[in-house]
Amino acid sequence: MRVNTVNKAQKVAGTCISCHESIDVGQGYYWAAAFRSPRVVRHIECGPFRASQIASNDKLSSLYSAQEAVEDWIEGSQGETFTLDDAQAVMEEAADAVEEVGEQYSEGASSIEDGFGHPTSQSEEMTDHADECSDWASALRDALDSLSEFDDSDDEDEDDTEKTDLTDEEKFDAWRQEVFTAMQDAANECPL
Repeated sequence: MRVNTVNKAQKVAGTCISCHESIDVGQGYYWAAAFRSPRVVRHIECGPFRASQIASNDKLSSLYSAQEAVEDWIEGSQGETFTLDDAQAVMEEAADAVEEVGEQYSEGASSIEDGFGHPTSQSEEMTDHADECSDWASALRDALDSLSEFDDSDDEDEDDTEKTDLTDEEKFDAWRQEVFTAMQDAANECPL
């Protein structure tokens, strides 16, 4: 979908989908419209559109929203203290949303096959999308399995002299970065 930019509105352009305020004369904005869909607008100050806001259908929008939720949590947790359970809860929520989309694809494929009495290329494509969603949901759930909770105890390993020189804050920062990397890698596996 093409995103258009208007530097100065010559008339009221509508309501921004981000801040929900009117885009008045003289303000800059972005706009986009999917085929046979209403036009969406966003202030330039609110930043560019997110993929979920301009996706061509609800299923894709939901998938992109799940991915964006993980990215938003990572961005909002920079410099914050959290537990591995907090991060896992975010990944579970995203995986649940992805599985729901997978179920919608699977139901759509079943409906097509029931209607025609046999599989079609479209039903096979929808079944493939359902399988991809299921795989991605599993990847989201399993992303943090290899990591353990942050341990700030002063246990010193003789083999690990390099890490003993780090402060607790530096150790937590390194652990936090490992968690963020695992989460982002899993979020980037969006199949569609």
